[in-house]
Amino acid sequence: MAAVDKTQRIMEEIISTETTYVNELATLMNVYIRPLRDQGIIDRDGIQAIFSNWELLHGFNTQLLGELNQHKDGADGVKGVPFGRIFNDFSHFFKMYADYLQNYEHALEAVSKLSSKNHAFDQLLKEGCQDPRCRGKPLVSYLIMPVQRIPRYKMLLVELDKRTDDSWFDKAALKQALDTVGAAARYNNEKIRQRENKQKILDIQNNFDNSRNSPVLLDDTPEGHARQFLREGPLIKLCRRGPKTFFFWLFSDKLIYGQSSGETSYQFHREIDLEFVSPPAQTLTLILAPTRSTTPAL
Repeated sequence: MAAVDKTQRIMEEIISTETTYVNELATLMNVYIRPLRDQGIIDRDGIQAIFSNWELLHGFNTQLLGELNQHKDGADGVKGVPFGRIFNDFSHFFKMYADYLQNYEHALEAVSKLSSKNHAFDQLLKEGCQDPRCRGKPLVSYLIMPVQRIPRYKMLLVELDKRTDDSWFDKAALKQALDTVGAAARYNNEKIRQRENKQKILDIQNNFDNSRNSPVLLDDTPEGHARQFLREGPLIKLCRRGPKTFFFWLFSDKLIYGQSSGETSYQFHREIDLEFVSPPAQTLTLILAPTRSTTPAL
């Protein structure tokens, strides 16, 4: 295949995949969101828990597709489409995907729980899968589509950049679009990481029993917002009455540990503020013996 043909194929693929994507967004709205809302099968919060800002994404991508098609219908056809400029113009909308991506795992959990508890919801899911518009695809196959979209943009634009030389009329804007789409992908990934970190810290906090001295790991202080979970695991602590096994949690600003008080619960023991802890001047070797522990003389 000639280089020109490959370039045109990439251009056409950008528009054709966007067309398919927008159609699939609309299909989910028509087959699932509107019936769920109109029939009152689940309430507004339930719809939000599953679909997040799906309808906003549909509106945004419909505008993006319209802009692409408007230029494609011009005298130069697909080769006259300023892909770089268009993606730059719409780049600020890509951050809308962060809200959806942060909610995605919760959405899958909500679908699973509702399917087992709400017969009408489960029945609608089965009917939706059999709907000719869905072509046998279940709801979860639609829910993952926005997760895959920004990486797909980046892949297609990288390929288009490879296929066009520096004399192409939209080359400079395309280079900029690669940066803006890449920045959007990094922004969305960081938002996902922050959500996962917050959820992990909340899970740890909830694992402690309700004693009054249990740590508060999530709060509205600057330290609470900036806190990062780093590592967890059991360690043996040398106590006066002998070695004891504790479970430790390491965060960016503190170390806490406790003892198991059940299958999934712990009794808080101590919190160490890492701000006041300095690393040793040199590496020390800890020797664990049946009677006591020692360190080599300095």
